[in-house]
Amino acid sequence: WFDLRPVLGDRDIWQELDRTVRAGIAENAAFLPLLANDCLGNLPPLTFFEDMVVEESGEQTDVFRLKHSALGPLVDVGRVFGLAAGGGLAGSTSERLRMAKSVWPEHQPVFRDAIETLRVVLYQQARLGIRSQTDGSELPPSLLSRHDRQVLKACFRSMLRLLEFTAKRVRW
Repeated sequence: WFDLRPVLGDRDIWQELDRTVRAGIAENAAFLPLLANDCLGNLPPLTFFEDMVVEESGEQTDVFRLKHSALGPLVDVGRVFGLAAGGGLAGSTSERLRMAKSVWPEHQPVFRDAIETLRVVLYQQARLGIRSQTDGSELPPSLLSRHDRQVLKACFRSMLRLLEFTAKRVRW
């Protein structure tokens, strides 16, 4: 997953690994476009209709898969832009998106909205997880208020803009 943080011990080993990975990415022009292209495989849902989630394919399900349809794509895209911005193996998705926002200032709204979307989705996951004593990765729309649905629909649009921007950048 290209995520790594030193926790204990000799940081020189970690720093050497981080430098090696950055050099490998810099030397292989096809790596980031391939990684970016892989991000485009998981699209957010289109909307909620009654107590169903309407997927991009038109399929309707009775559960919103937060991890698969929201967190996964945000984390993946954050990783790509973090690496493209020169970040290494460490850093949270928010940190990576903030780094990308500073590297591509003309696209700040896309990254700012993605950071906010990440915050909203993590909040919903935590709230559901606490309520249901699960990992909160699958959210039945019936548990969402009208306001929560509207907020999540805005998040879906934000994620779609981020993925469209990623698709344009696939040729890096």
